[in-house]
Amino acid sequence: MDSPADGGNDGTGRVTRRRVLLTSATVATAGVLAGCSSGDGSDDSSDGGGSTSSGDTPEATETPNSTPPGADILGGPDDLQSSAEVRATVLEEDQGAGRYVFTPAVVWLEPGGTVFWNFEETDHTVTVYHPQYDKPNRIPEGVETPFSSEFASSGEPGTGFNFVFDVEGVWNYFCKPHEDRGMAGMVIVGEPQGGGGTAPPTDVESANASEKLARLLEVADIGESSDVVDIPRYEFSEGESYTFETLFRTNDGTRESTETWRVTAVDGDDVTVEVTSEVDGETTTQTFSGTHETIYDAAARQLTFDAFSVARSPLRVAEMGDLSTGNSFTVQRSQFPNQDTIDWSTATVEVAGETTFNGVTCTEFTLRPDDADQTQTACVADDYPFAVSLRVEQAGTTTMELTLTDSARR
Repeated sequence: MDSPADGGNDGTGRVTRRRVLLTSATVATAGVLAGCSSGDGSDDSSDGGGSTSSGDTPEATETPNSTPPGADILGGPDDLQSSAEVRATVLEEDQGAGRYVFTPAVVWLEPGGTVFWNFEETDHTVTVYHPQYDKPNRIPEGVETPFSSEFASSGEPGTGFNFVFDVEGVWNYFCKPHEDRGMAGMVIVGEPQGGGGTAPPTDVESANASEKLARLLEVADIGESSDVVDIPRYEFSEGESYTFETLFRTNDGTRESTETWRVTAVDGDDVTVEVTSEVDGETTTQTFSGTHETIYDAAARQLTFDAFSVARSPLRVAEMGDLSTGNSFTVQRSQFPNQDTIDWSTATVEVAGETTFNGVTCTEFTLRPDDADQTQTACVADDYPFAVSLRVEQAGTTTMELTLTDSARR
């Protein structure tokens, strides 16, 4: 779906100084990357014990229609299924849980039961969340054979993948090429157990997949509640663009650059953007595709350092409290999806009020961690996909600064 990234390679396979510097900046500012995430585009597969790629479809119980495809449930804690069929498909239109779906999205299965995934197109997989596939472990502990199917060899009905579930607990899985579009599902075997599959999916890098799994935990009425605050959906328009002057300072040096995000095409839910970076006299341009919600993930997955994901982080803070002039409120680390990278527990947000950056009126506030020598000052404008400005100071030294210098709005 996305074009290959330069990634700081000089064309011979050697890592350039530019990439080293950018990587250092990434590590130094990891605590502000709320909402920054990436996907897994690999195609590794493993049969795993108990699985077969075949057209043998076990007998299935009819799926209830009380919820839309992609959020529907088969069975229940008092209605465990011995077998089930799950469709992996792309719907003609979003019926409330996305177009790229597994349906039923949640299956309650008895231990030793079988699920057959029917691939209705050729470009789907079913892959469990497990470190073997460079993902967090969101299946029961003690599973010896995590599984990932191969891509379907044809789109003919009945082509798919079987797996026999012998270990009780909650199994989270996804489709490799469509994780960023929220194509994820869940199998609950026997009694739900504590562990990765029942925890809030803040460890899932794809924002859409994390949101889908959180919804499935909710509709299945299992797992722990999540405090993560969502950034409001933004609808891009063709032709709009945003240019930032950026500065990142680390022990390895200072990087100053100009970054531009330009929307080149919008077709319904599909968005194409062109990202241009000018640093040290070198200009790099890359093109990425995704949806209005997943385009950020698509860019972050390919870029060595994605300034635009960083510039979105203040939008999440703005949703956590009242931005009236002079107001203050407390935020928690648990409210951020990347909480494992944040080195403070709580912070106080102090709202300075309305100001202007390069002709854009915005509301400025400062986030002050209660247990870290760091401040983050940002300014957010109504209905903008990025903050107008963001400055991070560590022990009195500015380590990162982003300022919107130009924009074209439709």
